[in-house]
Amino acid sequence: MKKTGNNALSGKKHIVVWSAAVAFLLVLLITVTAGMNGAARSMDFRFGGGEMIVTPAEGTQNWDTAYYLSAYGGDKGKIEEAARSLTERIEGEGIVLLKNENGTLPLDPRGGKEKNVSVFGWSFSHPVYGGSGSGAVDEESCITPRDGLEDAGFSVNPTLESLYADWSANTKRKTNAGKTVDCDSRPATDSNASGDWDIVEMPVAAATAAEAAEYSSVALVFLARQGGEGCDLPLNMGKHTFYGAGRTQAGNSFGYNENKHYLQLSDDEEELLRTVCAADFEKVVVVLNSSNAMQIPELQANERIGAILTVGGPGSTGFAALGGVLSGEVVPSGRTADVYAADFTQDPVFCNFSDPYYYTNDSLVKKRNEYTNVNLSNTGYANGYFVQYEEGIYMGYRWYETAAREGVLDYAEAVVYPFGYGLSYTEFRQSILSYSVRGGRVSVTVNVENAGKRAGKDVIQLYYTAPFGKKETGSDTVIEKPSKVLAAFDKTDVIEAGESRRYTLEFAVEDMASYDDKAEKCYVLDAGVYTITLGKNSHDAWESFTYENPSKIVYGADNPRQSERDAQKDAVLSPQDTVAAVNVFGDFLVEEEMNKMVPLSREEDFTNLPAAPTDMDRIASGALIESIQKYDVREHQNETAEYPLLEKENGLSLADLRGKEYGDPAWETLLDQMSVRDMKLLVSTGGFGTADVASVGKPKTLDNDGPQALKYGDWAGTPGKDTAALNAFPTETVIACTWNEDLCAEWGAIVGE
Repeated sequence: MKKTGNNALSGKKHIVVWSAAVAFLLVLLITVTAGMNGAARSMDFRFGGGEMIVTPAEGTQNWDTAYYLSAYGGDKGKIEEAARSLTERIEGEGIVLLKNENGTLPLDPRGGKEKNVSVFGWSFSHPVYGGSGSGAVDEESCITPRDGLEDAGFSVNPTLESLYADWSANTKRKTNAGKTVDCDSRPATDSNASGDWDIVEMPVAAATAAEAAEYSSVALVFLARQGGEGCDLPLNMGKHTFYGAGRTQAGNSFGYNENKHYLQLSDDEEELLRTVCAADFEKVVVVLNSSNAMQIPELQANERIGAILTVGGPGSTGFAALGGVLSGEVVPSGRTADVYAADFTQDPVFCNFSDPYYYTNDSLVKKRNEYTNVNLSNTGYANGYFVQYEEGIYMGYRWYETAAREGVLDYAEAVVYPFGYGLSYTEFRQSILSYSVRGGRVSVTVNVENAGKRAGKDVIQLYYTAPFGKKETGSDTVIEKPSKVLAAFDKTDVIEAGESRRYTLEFAVEDMASYDDKAEKCYVLDAGVYTITLGKNSHDAWESFTYENPSKIVYGADNPRQSERDAQKDAVLSPQDTVAAVNVFGDFLVEEEMNKMVPLSREEDFTNLPAAPTDMDRIASGALIESIQKYDVREHQNETAEYPLLEKENGLSLADLRGKEYGDPAWETLLDQMSVRDMKLLVSTGGFGTADVASVGKPKTLDNDGPQALKYGDWAGTPGKDTAALNAFPTETVIACTWNEDLCAEWGAIVGE
């Protein structure tokens, strides 16, 4: 008799176990393969997708295939060097000097008492270089704030630095996911991190600040906020943002406060500022490292704070420019790209902003902008979200300027810094030398005089005020309009002290048209008097003039604006085919949902201020539920549709159509060569690139994203062979704050390189 041990497996058990294992591996293989196919472009980019072999089509052997020539001969090192240099220049022009009392800035690092600086703020050693998600930055290649200061000649208080380093390494906090971590890395705010919105700040004792004041006469306070792809900023820093976790740890609230939002100063930051301002520093300077405008009326009002700078997200080398601005090597010329309001909660957009966190309604927990009755049982979606844009056109500076004009708010109390605002180390004066309105164009020649003692750049801003209401327009229809709109702008060259230069700005008369969504259902230039203002910013003016439009102009379907003709000239067969901007969505809007909103109206004297979503708003109407049913293509067949020609052997290649007009019939001939599979492949694998289509000789493309630049690049031409993180430019907010179109063009060119 053969003896079997207890651990021996019978043949049947072998089959069962191996069958289960093979089934599991098969499912895993199918899942991984499907995932890799879905991310084929990214997989090819990371690991390589084979070497591309280009064979010239018949008759194309002598074509010049260099569509775009590199200004650097394709030299990787030179391009990277140029990109990093441009990043610093963009930041240098994008830093906005918000406050500068009694000549607090610039500082003098040349061996005097201002060479030494004591820097407070946890974010100085944990700065924000960019955004999150596709806006994330390779921080290893970045110049740090400390580097920027030292390169400019400053010495940073080493004792204070050591205190921050020790505290960061030895202080624990809990993330929103419940994980305990130390404070030596910045909280991750993207969706993958469940939105970790802790505001980390080290408590500073009065004795510590006093000791630092003995080291230096200058204190820098560094404050930062982050943001980006994946999560909207929290409207409330209370239990909903922090998921009810107890947030006070190690004497630090980490931003927790039921009565504050994310873009306010936290309690810990306010305490830090009180401590620093109470110490014996001669100068206190605040640096805001945030791409979003912040609510900071207390900083502007604090007499101990001599200067405030906002640096946005500086990218790879931008903090070098910060050192230059602080030392005076760079004269600040940035202007705000948004209003800095005194109380964000009073802004009409605030109450309807899509808060990423939750409200509680009895036992039902939902997001405040989430429908409570949309789910897989009645639609094709697990949930549904909405945003009620009740503010309409009245947002940003357009709201504050208009509301102030109509007497709804006190501008001085409501706005800390206007749109287009920024200080300099020198003094500029602007005046209108001449103007004209002819040929549908407004032309204004401006004299810019540098009346100060330093060379610098200035920003020229033209705004218009359109006639409003029946009395001013003579029209029975009242179109909603803001009281002031930016029409044109320009950044000057460097103007030497005592020098004056002339600049001519132009814009089209039709640019002053307003959209009439109710009566004419298109753009309309009302009759009446238009005021064109040479502004210091959106609120303060140098001088102005008027232009009278004698009669109403309707830019309907038969009268497109010139800007529409110009935009479509390469996409239409003839100018007569230009499509005007007119109402086209009326039949597709869900009336029941639209009726839940009461748009903000100047005609109604702004008595209908927006309100936050209610429980009734969160109940989707039957019409909306009907409109978002799962789409079944079999239910939408058009039997009368003309089926396209497929898989024809017409002998064309995509290269054959280089330079052909949009309406050239050769395009249809080329498309006839494609199969249904080709078309499906182009549509379904269009993420981060496009597929190769052999039937028309189209190679695959790799299109990498990143709002500050292409996030990764492939220098060698073979995916996966020489892939590297590319230079991170400053965030778009900083680029906007330069008000410099030439710099924007340089940015676009170097991204192309």
